[in-house]
Amino acid sequence: AIGTFDGLHRGHCEILRRALVLAGTLRAVPLALTFPIPPRQYLHPEPDPYLLTTLEEKLALLTHYGMQKSIVLPFDKKFSRMSAEEFYEKIIIRKCRARAIVVGYNFHFGRDRSGDALLLEKLASADKVDLEVVPPFQWQGRIVSSGLVRDFIKSGKVKEAGQYLGRPYFCMGRSVTGDQLGKRLGFPTANLTIAKNKILPTGVYAVGCQLDPKHELPIRQWGQTAVLGKELVPGICNIGVRPTLKSIKKRSQKVEVHMFGRFSELYGRNFYVEFSQRLRGEIAFRSLGDLQQQLLVDKQRALNALKIAESTSLTF
Repeated sequence: AIGTFDGLHRGHCEILRRALVLAGTLRAVPLALTFPIPPRQYLHPEPDPYLLTTLEEKLALLTHYGMQKSIVLPFDKKFSRMSAEEFYEKIIIRKCRARAIVVGYNFHFGRDRSGDALLLEKLASADKVDLEVVPPFQWQGRIVSSGLVRDFIKSGKVKEAGQYLGRPYFCMGRSVTGDQLGKRLGFPTANLTIAKNKILPTGVYAVGCQLDPKHELPIRQWGQTAVLGKELVPGICNIGVRPTLKSIKKRSQKVEVHMFGRFSELYGRNFYVEFSQRLRGEIAFRSLGDLQQQLLVDKQRALNALKIAESTSLTF
Protein backbone atom coordinates (compact mmCIF):
# COMPACT_ATOMS: atom_id res chain seq x y z
CA ALA A 1 0.00 0.00 0.00
CA ILE A 2 1.55 3.30 -1.10
CA GLY A 3 0.61 6.77 0.10
CA THR A 4 1.36 9.66 2.41
CA PHE A 5 -1.54 8.49 4.60
CA ASP A 6 -1.80 11.71 6.62
CA GLY A 7 -4.63 11.14 9.07
CA LEU A 8 -5.25 7.49 8.11
CA HIS A 9 -8.88 8.33 7.32
CA ARG A 10 -11.57 5.97 6.00
CA GLY A 11 -10.30 6.29 2.43
CA HIS A 12 -6.77 5.36 3.44
CA CYS A 13 -8.12 2.47 5.49
CA GLU A 14 -9.85 1.11 2.39
CA ILE A 15 -6.46 1.08 0.61
CA LEU A 16 -4.94 -0.82 3.54
CA ARG A 17 -7.89 -3.22 3.63
CA ARG A 18 -7.42 -4.09 -0.03
CA ALA A 19 -3.68 -4.59 0.55
CA LEU A 20 -4.46 -6.99 3.39
CA VAL A 21 -6.80 -8.99 1.14
CA LEU A 22 -4.20 -9.24 -1.61
CA ALA A 23 -1.47 -10.15 0.88
CA GLY A 24 -3.63 -12.98 2.18
CA THR A 25 -4.34 -14.24 -1.34
CA LEU A 26 -0.67 -14.13 -2.36
CA ARG A 27 0.65 -15.27 1.05
CA ALA A 28 2.73 -12.12 1.11
CA VAL A 29 3.59 -9.57 3.81
CA PRO A 30 1.25 -6.54 4.02
CA LEU A 31 3.56 -3.53 3.80
CA ALA A 32 2.97 0.23 3.79
CA LEU A 33 5.25 2.55 1.83
CA THR A 34 4.93 6.11 3.07
CA PHE A 35 6.59 9.47 3.78
CA PRO A 36 7.11 11.23 7.13
CA ILE A 37 5.23 14.30 5.84
CA PRO A 38 3.42 15.09 2.55
CA PRO A 39 6.14 15.57 -0.12
CA ARG A 40 4.69 18.93 -1.14
CA GLN A 41 5.60 20.23 2.32
CA TYR A 42 9.28 19.68 1.51
CA LEU A 43 8.98 21.66 -1.68
CA HIS A 44 6.44 24.30 -0.57
CA PRO A 45 6.38 24.33 3.26
CA GLU A 46 3.45 26.00 5.01
CA PRO A 47 4.04 28.24 8.06
CA ASP A 48 1.02 26.85 9.95
CA PRO A 49 0.58 23.33 11.37
CA TYR A 50 -0.55 20.95 8.63
CA LEU A 51 -0.22 17.33 9.86
CA LEU A 52 -3.15 15.25 11.05
CA THR A 53 -0.75 12.53 12.20
CA THR A 54 2.87 12.78 13.26
CA LEU A 55 5.18 10.05 12.01
CA GLU A 56 4.97 8.27 15.38
CA GLU A 57 1.17 8.36 15.29
CA LYS A 58 1.03 7.26 11.66
CA LEU A 59 3.27 4.24 12.22
CA ALA A 60 1.18 3.20 15.24
CA LEU A 61 -1.99 3.49 13.15
CA LEU A 62 -0.52 1.52 10.23
CA THR A 63 0.32 -1.30 12.63
CA HIS A 64 -3.14 -1.07 14.21
CA TYR A 65 -4.77 -1.43 10.79
CA GLY A 66 -2.81 -4.57 9.94
CA MET A 67 0.40 -3.54 8.20
CA GLN A 68 3.11 -5.95 9.34
CA LYS A 69 5.84 -3.66 8.06
CA SER A 70 6.14 0.02 7.16
CA ILE A 71 8.89 1.67 5.12
CA VAL A 72 9.31 5.43 5.57
CA LEU A 73 10.99 7.12 2.62
CA PRO A 74 13.12 10.18 3.49
CA PHE A 75 12.19 12.92 1.04
CA ASP A 76 14.83 15.48 -0.03
CA LYS A 77 15.90 17.35 -3.17
CA LYS A 78 17.75 14.34 -4.55
CA PHE A 79 14.75 12.10 -4.00
CA SER A 80 12.42 14.69 -5.56
CA ARG A 81 14.38 14.46 -8.83
CA MET A 82 13.84 10.72 -9.15
CA SER A 83 11.80 9.89 -12.27
CA ALA A 84 8.58 7.88 -12.00
CA GLU A 85 10.20 4.89 -13.71
CA GLU A 86 13.20 5.07 -11.39
CA PHE A 87 10.93 5.27 -8.32
CA TYR A 88 9.05 2.20 -9.51
CA GLU A 89 12.20 0.16 -10.20
CA LYS A 90 14.34 1.19 -7.21
CA ILE A 91 11.73 1.56 -4.49
CA ILE A 92 8.68 -0.51 -5.35
CA ILE A 93 10.39 -3.47 -7.01
CA ARG A 94 13.90 -3.65 -5.51
CA LYS A 95 13.34 -2.23 -2.03
CA CYS A 96 9.82 -3.52 -1.36
CA ARG A 97 9.94 -6.58 -3.64
CA ALA A 98 6.29 -5.93 -4.39
CA ARG A 99 4.09 -8.72 -5.72
CA ALA A 100 0.99 -6.56 -5.63
CA ILE A 101 0.43 -2.80 -5.30
CA VAL A 102 -2.55 -0.86 -3.97
CA VAL A 103 -2.87 2.92 -4.41
CA GLY A 104 -5.59 5.55 -4.32
CA TYR A 105 -7.29 7.00 -7.40
CA ASN A 106 -5.29 10.25 -7.18
CA PHE A 107 -1.88 8.61 -6.69
CA HIS A 108 1.10 10.30 -8.38
CA PHE A 109 4.79 9.49 -8.12
CA GLY A 110 8.16 10.54 -9.46
CA ARG A 111 9.62 13.92 -10.36
CA ASP A 112 6.99 16.66 -10.68
CA ARG A 113 4.31 14.02 -9.98
CA SER A 114 4.80 12.84 -13.56
CA GLY A 115 3.71 9.27 -12.85
CA ASP A 116 0.07 8.32 -12.31
CA ALA A 117 -2.04 5.18 -11.94
CA LEU A 118 -2.01 4.58 -15.71
CA LEU A 119 1.79 4.58 -15.88
CA LEU A 120 1.99 2.43 -12.75
CA GLU A 121 -0.39 -0.06 -14.36
CA LYS A 122 1.82 -0.24 -17.46
CA LEU A 123 5.01 -0.78 -15.43
CA ALA A 124 3.43 -3.32 -13.07
CA SER A 125 1.83 -5.27 -15.92
CA ALA A 126 5.23 -5.70 -17.60
CA ASP A 127 6.55 -7.26 -14.37
CA LYS A 128 3.36 -9.31 -13.78
CA VAL A 129 2.74 -7.41 -10.53
CA ASP A 130 -0.89 -7.04 -9.53
CA LEU A 131 -2.19 -3.48 -9.22
CA GLU A 132 -5.38 -2.27 -7.60
CA VAL A 133 -6.45 1.38 -7.78
CA VAL A 134 -8.99 2.22 -5.08
CA PRO A 135 -11.69 4.67 -6.26
CA PRO A 136 -12.78 7.73 -4.22
CA PHE A 137 -14.20 6.64 -0.87
CA GLN A 138 -17.40 8.39 0.15
CA TRP A 139 -18.87 8.83 3.60
CA GLN A 140 -22.25 10.47 4.14
CA GLY A 141 -22.25 11.62 0.53
CA ARG A 142 -18.82 13.31 0.59
CA ILE A 143 -15.45 12.11 -0.69
CA VAL A 144 -13.18 11.52 2.29
CA SER A 145 -9.88 13.39 2.10
CA SER A 146 -7.16 14.64 4.43
CA GLY A 147 -8.01 18.21 3.38
CA LEU A 148 -11.62 17.80 4.49
CA VAL A 149 -10.56 16.45 7.89
CA ARG A 150 -8.04 19.28 8.31
CA ASP A 151 -10.81 21.82 7.77
CA PHE A 152 -12.95 20.12 10.43
CA ILE A 153 -10.12 20.12 12.97
CA LYS A 154 -9.21 23.75 12.33
CA SER A 155 -12.86 24.65 12.95
CA GLY A 156 -13.02 22.65 16.18
CA LYS A 157 -15.46 20.14 14.67
CA VAL A 158 -13.86 17.08 16.25
CA LYS A 159 -17.01 14.94 16.09
CA GLU A 160 -17.32 15.51 12.34
CA ALA A 161 -13.60 14.84 11.90
CA GLY A 162 -13.96 11.59 13.82
CA GLN A 163 -16.77 10.42 11.58
CA TYR A 164 -14.63 10.84 8.45
CA LEU A 165 -11.49 9.46 10.09
CA GLY A 166 -13.41 6.43 11.31
CA ARG A 167 -12.10 6.97 14.86
CA PRO A 168 -11.73 9.90 17.28
CA TYR A 169 -9.04 12.47 16.50
CA PHE A 170 -6.11 12.28 18.93
CA CYS A 171 -2.75 13.79 19.77
CA MET A 172 0.28 12.58 21.71
CA GLY A 173 2.58 14.70 23.86
CA ARG A 174 4.76 14.93 26.93
CA SER A 175 3.87 16.77 30.14
CA VAL A 176 6.15 19.67 31.14
CA THR A 177 6.17 22.07 34.08
CA GLY A 178 3.53 24.82 33.92
CA ASP A 179 2.66 27.86 36.05
CA GLN A 180 0.49 25.88 38.52
CA LEU A 181 -2.58 28.09 37.90
CA GLY A 182 -4.87 25.11 37.34
CA LYS A 183 -3.80 23.59 40.64
CA ARG A 184 -4.61 26.83 42.50
CA LEU A 185 -8.08 26.79 40.93
CA GLY A 186 -8.71 23.19 41.93
CA PHE A 187 -8.19 21.91 38.39
CA PRO A 188 -4.55 20.73 38.15
CA THR A 189 -3.49 20.36 34.55
CA ALA A 190 -0.80 18.60 32.59
CA ASN A 191 0.82 21.00 30.13
CA LEU A 192 1.70 19.06 27.01
CA THR A 193 4.34 19.62 24.38
CA ILE A 194 2.91 18.61 21.00
CA ALA A 195 4.72 18.44 17.66
CA LYS A 196 4.67 21.94 16.16
CA ASN A 197 3.41 20.74 12.77
CA LYS A 198 0.42 18.87 14.28
CA ILE A 199 -3.00 20.46 13.69
CA LEU A 200 -4.86 21.04 16.96
CA PRO A 201 -8.42 22.30 17.50
CA THR A 202 -8.62 25.44 19.67
CA GLY A 203 -11.14 25.63 22.49
CA VAL A 204 -12.23 23.37 25.36
CA TYR A 205 -13.00 19.69 24.78
CA ALA A 206 -14.21 16.58 26.56
CA VAL A 207 -11.37 14.07 26.18
CA GLY A 208 -10.20 10.62 27.11
CA CYS A 209 -6.52 10.17 28.06
CA GLN A 210 -4.03 7.38 28.49
CA LEU A 211 -0.85 7.91 30.49
CA ASP A 212 2.42 6.52 29.15
CA PRO A 213 0.79 4.83 26.11
CA LYS A 214 2.55 1.77 24.82
CA HIS A 215 3.12 0.84 21.18
CA GLU A 216 -0.45 -0.48 20.98
CA LEU A 217 -2.55 2.67 21.35
CA PRO A 218 -6.19 2.54 22.60
CA ILE A 219 -7.52 3.27 19.10
CA ARG A 220 -11.22 2.55 18.60
CA GLN A 221 -13.71 2.85 15.79
CA TRP A 222 -15.90 5.94 15.65
CA GLY A 223 -19.03 5.33 17.73
CA GLN A 224 -17.42 2.50 19.69
CA THR A 225 -17.67 3.07 23.44
CA ALA A 226 -14.34 3.35 25.24
CA VAL A 227 -13.93 1.73 28.64
CA LEU A 228 -13.41 5.04 30.44
CA GLY A 229 -11.53 4.60 33.67
CA LYS A 230 -9.70 1.53 32.31
CA GLU A 231 -8.61 2.13 28.73
CA LEU A 232 -9.00 5.90 28.97
CA VAL A 233 -9.14 8.44 31.79
CA PRO A 234 -11.87 11.08 31.24
CA GLY A 235 -11.05 14.79 31.41
CA ILE A 236 -11.16 18.19 29.74
CA CYS A 237 -8.58 19.78 27.48
CA ASN A 238 -8.02 23.47 26.75
CA ILE A 239 -6.07 24.48 23.64
CA GLY A 240 -5.39 28.16 23.14
CA VAL A 241 -3.61 31.28 24.40
CA ARG A 242 -5.36 31.64 27.82
CA PRO A 243 -6.79 35.15 27.28
CA THR A 244 -7.90 35.53 30.93
CA LEU A 245 -4.26 35.84 32.04
CA LYS A 246 -3.64 39.45 31.02
CA SER A 247 -0.11 39.38 32.48
CA ILE A 248 1.04 37.05 29.70
CA LYS A 249 2.53 39.07 26.86
CA LYS A 250 3.62 36.30 24.54
CA ARG A 251 0.48 34.46 23.45
CA SER A 252 1.84 31.10 22.38
CA GLN A 253 -0.64 28.25 22.13
CA LYS A 254 -0.88 25.95 25.15
CA VAL A 255 -2.31 22.45 25.47
CA GLU A 256 -3.60 21.80 29.00
CA VAL A 257 -5.32 18.61 30.14
CA HIS A 258 -7.21 18.16 33.41
CA MET A 259 -8.10 14.54 34.19
CA PHE A 260 -10.92 13.66 36.53
CA GLY A 261 -9.57 11.82 39.56
CA ARG A 262 -6.46 11.85 41.76
CA PHE A 263 -3.08 11.21 40.23
CA SER A 264 0.52 10.90 41.25
CA GLU A 265 3.27 12.93 39.59
CA LEU A 266 2.37 13.83 35.99
CA TYR A 267 5.43 15.79 34.87
CA GLY A 268 7.62 14.05 32.34
CA ARG A 269 4.95 11.50 31.44
CA ASN A 270 3.65 10.79 27.96
CA PHE A 271 0.00 11.34 27.10
CA TYR A 272 -2.46 10.03 24.53
CA VAL A 273 -5.39 12.47 24.29
CA GLU A 274 -8.55 11.56 22.37
CA PHE A 275 -11.00 14.36 21.49
CA SER A 276 -14.62 13.43 22.11
CA GLN A 277 -16.66 16.64 21.90
CA ARG A 278 -16.16 20.42 21.76
CA LEU A 279 -17.54 22.12 24.88
CA ARG A 280 -16.87 25.79 24.06
CA GLY A 281 -14.40 28.25 22.59
CA GLU A 282 -11.80 30.15 24.59
CA ILE A 283 -13.23 32.98 26.70
CA ALA A 284 -11.52 35.94 28.40
CA PHE A 285 -13.05 35.96 31.91
CA ARG A 286 -13.20 39.03 34.13
CA SER A 287 -11.58 37.20 37.04
CA LEU A 288 -10.01 33.88 38.01
CA GLY A 289 -13.09 33.24 40.12
CA ASP A 290 -15.27 33.43 37.01
CA LEU A 291 -12.87 31.07 35.25
CA GLN A 292 -13.08 28.63 38.16
CA GLN A 293 -16.89 28.62 38.01
CA GLN A 294 -16.78 27.98 34.26
CA LEU A 295 -14.41 25.05 34.78
CA LEU A 296 -16.98 23.46 37.08
CA VAL A 297 -19.56 23.83 34.30
CA ASP A 298 -17.08 22.45 31.76
CA LYS A 299 -16.45 19.41 33.95
CA GLN A 300 -20.14 18.56 34.24
CA ARG A 301 -20.68 19.03 30.51
CA ALA A 302 -17.70 16.78 29.81
CA LEU A 303 -19.07 14.10 32.17
CA ASN A 304 -22.39 14.29 30.33
CA ALA A 305 -20.67 14.11 26.94
CA LEU A 306 -18.61 11.12 28.04
CA LYS A 307 -21.67 9.55 29.72
CA ILE A 308 -20.04 9.30 33.15
CA ALA A 309 -21.92 9.78 36.41
CA GLU A 310 -20.51 12.39 38.81
CA SER A 311 -20.39 9.77 41.56
CA THR A 312 -18.25 7.38 39.54
CA SER A 313 -14.99 6.54 41.32
CA LEU A 314 -12.14 8.09 39.37
CA THR A 315 -9.13 7.47 41.60
CA PHE A 316 -6.09 6.09 39.75
